[in-house]
Amino acid sequence: MIGNLWAGSPLDDRMRKDQAAKQVWIAYTVLLGLASGWLALLLVTPKLMCNGHEWGALLLYRAFALICHQRVERSFQWCGWPLAVCVRCTGIYAGGVLGLLLYPLMRCLAVPHSLARRSLLLALVLLAMDWGLGAAGVSVHNTGTRLVTGLAVGVVAVIYVLPALLTVLSQDRSAMQS
Repeated sequence: MIGNLWAGSPLDDRMRKDQAAKQVWIAYTVLLGLASGWLALLLVTPKLMCNGHEWGALLLYRAFALICHQRVERSFQWCGWPLAVCVRCTGIYAGGVLGLLLYPLMRCLAVPHSLARRSLLLALVLLAMDWGLGAAGVSVHNTGTRLVTGLAVGVVAVIYVLPALLTVLSQDRSAMQS
């Protein structure tokens, strides 16, 4: 009833904007929680193995094997066991969480604005060069370069994709509420 009374007024516009901003923050918070949980699983996996919960650890190692080669010599170790993914993938996931944390400090969540596509391409080119030069035997890449290029791709990818994702998620919620 009240919505009809104020329809089209400045108050109605303000209430709609406040609701949209709230939906964006809810979507952002859920995404941050999911990304942080995913990153935590990387640490939980070796900890489970260390504490004698092999079945849980093996289940997680198998799941992460679908997306990463998991070479022990290219993985961080914790409790005497490798993380669930390699250093580069760890960097990508940690960079993703870092990008999610940094985004609200750099840009307004309520007004989606992506980075220029060239930023994402540059990060991907650096990662590809690191991998390609190592694969060709031209340079020996190490844990540091793998981690840094992974972090760069993770941060830039999130800052590039997050605005579109938040827009879609907030529009879907608005459509469901209508």
